[in-house]
Amino acid sequence: MLQFVEGPGGTTTLVTGWPETRSHRPCDPLDVLLPGGALRDPGVLARARRALAGLCTTLAALHAHRVVHGGLTPAGLLMLDDGTLQLRDLARIDPAAPEYPAPEQLARAAAGPWTDVYQVGAIAHHLLTGRHPSPHAPLPIRRWESDIPTDLAEAIDAALVADPSKRPNAAVLGARLRGPAHPIR
Repeated sequence: MLQFVEGPGGTTTLVTGWPETRSHRPCDPLDVLLPGGALRDPGVLARARRALAGLCTTLAALHAHRVVHGGLTPAGLLMLDDGTLQLRDLARIDPAAPEYPAPEQLARAAAGPWTDVYQVGAIAHHLLTGRHPSPHAPLPIRRWESDIPTDLAEAIDAALVADPSKRPNAAVLGARLRGPAHPIR
């Protein structure tokens, strides 16, 4: 993220550079990890945790500017060489239903920062189980994958709570995704 530019009419633009890998090819979107099913490799799992936690930091910055993405998808997240994720776009402009709809989006209620938190949890669920969570009644993630670390499972389950007011904010979710070695301050 390079900067935010506030424009006329309350529009906000996120200015970023298009990332390349060390080999000077465009970075892959996160969805390249999905065709293989559930993430099982501990190293890849640790990298995914750090990447999603970093995404939460970016989202918290957006939320501080009163900007909500509302359409987070693995295809819209670029994986950088250092293991971080970068948003490909700032906001969802497609009128179609989002790929990871939060319950409030299905009910056509107001989306907010809580919607982005749900979508990060849904992406994490998909990465760790190989399947989308149900927005109507997501099961605890450990029912699908019992080997997921308890703290990670609890963070994802908290993000997928149906009641938006009971979800953590992006900063808290990020701290929980990082794990117990990085406590919430």
